[in-house]
Amino acid sequence: MTRGEKGLDENDFVEVHDEPRHRFRHRNDFAYIFDVLIPPGDVTLYHRHTEDKLYVAIGDVQVCNQALGEEALEGTVDKGTTLSLIH
Repeated sequence: MTRGEKGLDENDFVEVHDEPRHRFRHRNDFAYIFDVLIPPGDVTLYHRHTEDKLYVAIGDVQVCNQALGEEALEGTVDKGTTLSLIH
């Protein structure tokens, strides 16, 4: 399914741990670490994050974020940017 495809509902997602472009690297009592690589023009599966997260951009990147049933939001994240999101 693609991002804009109709007929998706709140059950059409995978857990972030099962999203193929989110590669698990390390876990301890405080954090999970994922290496996320999404080639230009590619998309991820709809997925759910259930833990608070911290992003660190290791390079300049164009991003598109689309919550299920909502319009896509696009933007640029500069190298070195950190972002914390609470769930």
